[in-house]
Amino acid sequence: MICLDQRSHRLSRSRACDALGLSRTGTYPRPPRPRPPRPRRSQASHAQPRKISEAEQDEVLEVVNSEAHEDACVRVIHARELDQASWMLALRVSSIYRMLRRCGQTTERRNQRPPQNYAVPRIIARAPNEAWSWDISKLPTFTRGVISYL
Repeated sequence: MICLDQRSHRLSRSRACDALGLSRTGTYPRPPRPRPPRPRRSQASHAQPRKISEAEQDEVLEVVNSEAHEDACVRVIHARELDQASWMLALRVSSIYRMLRRCGQTTERRNQRPPQNYAVPRIIARAPNEAWSWDISKLPTFTRGVISYL
């Protein structure tokens, strides 16, 4: 059988396919087929050798949630524990964040002031020289949508 890649450079692919009775689109080289996915290993056989034990995780959470660190972020807590030469110095900040995320404690740790809603100050003058303002470029009137420009 004639390979289309061995044809003369003067003969186009479509004319060669017409002469052989082939579809032109089926003559292009195909990409290699993907391999079937490998079966996954079970978690028991693929346990991390450096994984922190449950008791150590509980101890880390106890330190992070203690009163001494109640308003501090994880980076500050990690730095304080490094200064005290605690065993937590072996942990990375991302590991502590991962533990907190697993327990749902990655929200803001400090007490937050609720948003304040203040009324916009309005200057109402009913007579001349009754109200003075520093910025009087737009003055509202009693008619809705009408503004006096000064």
